[in-house]
Amino acid sequence: MLIKHLNSALQGDADLQGVLPLGDGGALFDAVARSLLLPKFIHLIEPGLLDLRALSPLDAGPLSPAARRRNHALALGASRCLGVTLDGLEPSTLDDAPRHEQAVLRLIWQLTRHALLGRLTPRRTPELLRLLTPDEDARTPPAPERLLLRWINLQLRECALAGTPHADICAREVANLSSDLVDAKVLGVLVYQVARRPDGAPPTIAALGEATTLGRARAVLADAWGAGVQLLELEPADLRKPRMTLAFAAALLNLRPALPPPPSPPPAAPSATELAEEREECAARVWLCSLRRGGGGGGGGGGGGLAPPLRHLLTEGATGLPLLHAMDALRPGHLDWKRVDHTAAAADASADASIGAAARVANCAYALEVAQAAFGLKLGSTSAADLAAGARQPMLSLVWQLQRAWMLQPLPPAMASEEALIAWANRKVAEADPDNPISEVANLRSQVLGGGVFWVRLLAAVAPEAVRAAEARGGAKPAPADAQANALYAASCAHALGVPFFSRWQDLAEARPKVAMALLAAVAAEDIRRTRAAAGSTPSPPPSAGTASETPALGRYPSRVLAGREALRKLAGFYQPKRP
Repeated sequence: MLIKHLNSALQGDADLQGVLPLGDGGALFDAVARSLLLPKFIHLIEPGLLDLRALSPLDAGPLSPAARRRNHALALGASRCLGVTLDGLEPSTLDDAPRHEQAVLRLIWQLTRHALLGRLTPRRTPELLRLLTPDEDARTPPAPERLLLRWINLQLRECALAGTPHADICAREVANLSSDLVDAKVLGVLVYQVARRPDGAPPTIAALGEATTLGRARAVLADAWGAGVQLLELEPADLRKPRMTLAFAAALLNLRPALPPPPSPPPAAPSATELAEEREECAARVWLCSLRRGGGGGGGGGGGGLAPPLRHLLTEGATGLPLLHAMDALRPGHLDWKRVDHTAAAADASADASIGAAARVANCAYALEVAQAAFGLKLGSTSAADLAAGARQPMLSLVWQLQRAWMLQPLPPAMASEEALIAWANRKVAEADPDNPISEVANLRSQVLGGGVFWVRLLAAVAPEAVRAAEARGGAKPAPADAQANALYAASCAHALGVPFFSRWQDLAEARPKVAMALLAAVAAEDIRRTRAAAGSTPSPPPSAGTASETPALGRYPSRVLAGREALRKLAGFYQPKRP
């Protein structure tokens, strides 16, 4: 269970001495409210995503509300970079976690789900190349859930071919990871297929001889444990819950793929350019998700509704709907939702593919029309057909122009340019520490930015209470390892300050111009906010990534949701399985 695992994994952490060991009841939510548990949890499931140096530590005594808010913001910013949909979740929500149990559980589930499914890509688990169709490759694989379904059905077919008992079960075609698994019959076959006892003896298949679902679940767990597939503590009743069946199947695949070795020779490792393109695509998707609650339909009368979660930018963006929801969030009232064809989202399931294709093109054409009329964007040769086909560069270009308009919106016109932002940043860094000058930034491609020292010094100049300039490593010309450490610390500090930053630290280390522009604009907006707050009577809280769409805060949930909490406690133990 989650509490037992956290107590074990994080024991000895000096910052958590007053939190661990967690007890029962509301201990988990009280620990989340103290602001250190979630960042440590994220660091555990995705090492290298955030820099623990950016946390406000406990060495000076209990954390102040402002320090807790920065730690919560760091956790949320890192979660957002993983693709977690926050839906209005704010640092204040986590600070009052016992009164927002549902929101906190939703966040923990998404983090756990990422850890369960994050390895299910051909790049991280090469054996999965065997599950790709001829028109797919390792660079653009199907969703992890789809690969998991293919793996389950492959195991069923191989079990049938081997002449094992219960051919009726092996003849099934599993279509989902919930209702098709909760009777524990398919799970029993999976354990039979993938488990191997240390002495080489085949595992039993006693689970399929049980008459009741609970009996089968009990036997499945016993078979898994007996074969050395240790999935921490699960109760038989847990396998009757859809999220738990997904977790169990994903953990089995992570531990024992039971697939032939990957093809030889293996696919070439992605180039630096390909990795940068993938990060850019991820950042664009994460930004669009941050606007998700803004898709209210405006005044068009058709009603855009709440934008659905966006998991795959190019395929789902090709429907035009994510673009239109984003535009409606940024410029409410400019869309006529009666002109939007929502059948584009069901194009793949349409019996007539031409109907879905026509809907996609029509939506994308309308998105380009709104982009020009409401935002004044320069679209060049971008066409609706390119967007509807999921072309990478046209899609990324359009999303970037929308994001650029969004990020410059809080700035005064005199600062809303690359040149003005660079001049402001150079001046800010120089004024903060005149006795320790560093090289100025000439343009957004400057390697001064790639070294990371400038970013750390700039953030420390804006928020000296939260960023320690002394953490910058390497001096004027940092070695690559120092530059990477500086970039990681700078990105983490940006998250802790609550500024909207959607890219990965690697893009800072590589001095990507768009990423540099985005962070400069975000930090400049934070500096302006602080200056105005200092001049006023009441300081305002830092903005969240969704404030451009005036994202409402989640409501309060005073009731306990014990069943969901207990399920997640057990489930999170799966999140980082180790192969024997």
